[in-house]
Amino acid sequence: MAAREKTGGMIATLVAAALFANPCSYSGQAARCGTLAVPETRTNPNGRSIVLHFVVVPPRKSLEREPVFAIAGGPGQSAIDVYRGGLADDGFLRAAHDDRAIVLLDQRGAGASSPMPCDLTGERATMFTHLFAPSIVEGCRRSLAATHDLNAYGTDAAVDDLDALRRSLGYSKIVLYGGSYGTDASLVYLRRHGTSVAAAVLLGVAPPSLLLPLPFPSGAQHALNDLIAACDTDTACKRNFPNFAAEFSRMIEGSKNGGIAVAGGRISFEVLADAMRHVMYDAYTSSYLPLIVRRWAAGDSVPLAKIVTLTSQGIGGSLDMGMNLSITCAESMPFISPQQAALASRDTFMGTSRYDAQRTACNIWNVRPVDATFLSPIRSGVPVLMISGTDDPATPPQFGARVLAGLANGRQILIPGAGHDTASACTERIESDFLRSYDVRTLDATCVSRQRRPAFATSFTGLF
Repeated sequence: MAAREKTGGMIATLVAAALFANPCSYSGQAARCGTLAVPETRTNPNGRSIVLHFVVVPPRKSLEREPVFAIAGGPGQSAIDVYRGGLADDGFLRAAHDDRAIVLLDQRGAGASSPMPCDLTGERATMFTHLFAPSIVEGCRRSLAATHDLNAYGTDAAVDDLDALRRSLGYSKIVLYGGSYGTDASLVYLRRHGTSVAAAVLLGVAPPSLLLPLPFPSGAQHALNDLIAACDTDTACKRNFPNFAAEFSRMIEGSKNGGIAVAGGRISFEVLADAMRHVMYDAYTSSYLPLIVRRWAAGDSVPLAKIVTLTSQGIGGSLDMGMNLSITCAESMPFISPQQAALASRDTFMGTSRYDAQRTACNIWNVRPVDATFLSPIRSGVPVLMISGTDDPATPPQFGARVLAGLANGRQILIPGAGHDTASACTERIESDFLRSYDVRTLDATCVSRQRRPAFATSFTGLF
């Protein structure tokens, strides 16, 4: 069924026979919501097909510039859900929406697009014990394998879906916008369909060669060291939490000996270490960490249990973990040896705990590794703006610097003291300026030098 849509003077022809789009409302805006049917396995076009869901939000004014394709993170997030408030809350999308369409595609395996849910949190005691409870992973694999080819949900297939949608909507050039895993997918799209990209904005850069979770321990340790140093030089923090570093170490060591006792169970080392990494994802939440640790050291484990619960349920609730495992178990874990994991985690509070847990899960998930060429450097002349936090515990900034070597028209801007979340008025202005010019060299990024950490918290107001 072919359809034609006129938006702001530009005719977009929906040419794919399996593409349907109808008027809808998205984030309070008039939009087009649709579906696109694609083969689950492109090498077998006559096999099972899957239905992908997308939303196109026309610009507020007129369609004058290339549309923004916003790609979600994870892997496993739904772009349609993640960016639902973004047209008002995300400074970049808010500015882009004036004269650009915003296009959101739920990636195969996530959201409404042949989803692959897997609730790893389970019961409270299980959530405190395992990151990837083997019995839950086994049950998820058994259930999902009956309806999905678990090998067909990788990044290459996903970006080919994105390009199929671009072509079906009639766009010749697009702007890519992604954070975290969304940067990985954006870079792979650049490699496979780079001639269709006008520019890209990447936040918290995670190239295919990053091999998550390999950098997690060193990234988290670096973020912790900087947090400790910031507390030591902050009069109020030093006065209220004089033993933060020692108490943090004692808490971690205590979790290795039977776990930390809390209401509802015991928090294991692997769960605690990963939760502490997630606490440091953004500077606001990390400002509470000295207080959480101090309360635990004083015998009050309630705040610790709450923050572990929040991080565990927040991750599990926002990701289709089946899709996450199909990607990470094919594109990262096969290329990490135990020796590499041990070396990368030396002298860190996490050690190899996250690697060990994910390795066990991937052995159960049992998908085919991608070809090693998937890890090859990305090379492109497309204008690319990358923004990374200096204290990012998930995608440390040195990996963005590594990507930069292959981007002839790229630039990386570092945000002092920021974690995985770099959003601020400063970064939003830089992103918006880039969107107007596609010129990375003339961008004024001096505002980053005025970025400051939030004040260290002395109460839990605003957190719980």
